[in-house]
Amino acid sequence: MELPGFVDDLDSAGQAEWQALVAAYVDEAIAEFGSPAASLRVGLGAESALVSVEWTGFPERVASCLGRREALELVDAAPGVPGGRVVQEEYLEWRVVRRGPQIQLVELTTELPDYWAVLAAHNPERLLALVAEFAGETRVAAGDVFGRADALDPRLSPEERESGFRGQMLALGRSPYNDGRRAICCMRQQSNTLFGVAALAAAASTPQMIVDRLDGRIRALRCSESVPTFRLGAARLGRASDPLLVEQLAQIAFDGRELALDLPVGLYIQDVERGRLLAPDGSDVPEAWFRFSRGEVGADGRRRFQRLTFEVPAEEHFCISDLVDAATERPIEFGGEIADLVSVALYLRVSEKGRLTVKTEPVAIPKSGADEGCSELHNMHSLFREAPQ
Repeated sequence: MELPGFVDDLDSAGQAEWQALVAAYVDEAIAEFGSPAASLRVGLGAESALVSVEWTGFPERVASCLGRREALELVDAAPGVPGGRVVQEEYLEWRVVRRGPQIQLVELTTELPDYWAVLAAHNPERLLALVAEFAGETRVAAGDVFGRADALDPRLSPEERESGFRGQMLALGRSPYNDGRRAICCMRQQSNTLFGVAALAAAASTPQMIVDRLDGRIRALRCSESVPTFRLGAARLGRASDPLLVEQLAQIAFDGRELALDLPVGLYIQDVERGRLLAPDGSDVPEAWFRFSRGEVGADGRRRFQRLTFEVPAEEHFCISDLVDAATERPIEFGGEIADLVSVALYLRVSEKGRLTVKTEPVAIPKSGADEGCSELHNMHSLFREAPQ
């Protein structure tokens, strides 16, 4: 199995563990959030069709609850302040580097924490080199990444290295190399995980149908009807990603199609809507100012990048904060405004219609809709406002 973004980080043992982890998470997700009727699997043959589900990386649920200005403040919160990465929930996370109030750099990633944990276990030298590269440093101390100075000792087991990495780099506020102070390496928001994607896909790809109240036909459930039937945590209404994925996957399952996570499994930065950004003189922002990495364009022509760095070259003598969003006609103030221009993609493989026999009865839709968690977000924003900035 190829590694996310076609990267070359792991030896055969590490690749085998990643392959086993992906398969295990899909099986666990089906058992916990789907059913034996779920059509989800990993990989389909060449005769299957490639489907891309894309959404923007800005947390729309947060803006819907708080308002756009307040949401931009909260999702850009600095390390140690309520908000920030905790609410960057669209399978895209970022950090902002400022000089005073001015934005100098925005770094965004879709790299899965699950993959980085496997990398920590099997190739700690490569992981430390990547962390140093992302931080712009010559070298990084193992203790800052693994929580122990002896992480490269060959007597240490892969499990011990992985445990140390998880405790240091994936825990909130532990390492400056993944909380934005010095670098951002991989995602760490609780739903931005391989299992989170598998759980959503397993729930959505379990065939469900309903009798339409208007014309009496049997049809697939829409996302607003499906999500309330899922076990808590599988999906959330109000997000940009979940409703799109649920709607498309539900129809795929209803049509009796087999569904698979495309290989290599990952979440990818597809593109950036740079045409919305204008330089101080009104000219377009050059493509070269956006550096895509940790991925490549596949043989199918699809972009599978996991990292995007955006900055204005020093010779231009201005910075990101001097750019104007043509849609709002206002200067850029937040990294979240850049995330709003970034499209994230999940690639799927789908068989022809009617490949599977769908056997299910029309379901009853719960009357109460899913809670969007607005009260929690309002409380978090209040704490953000009270915290020292």
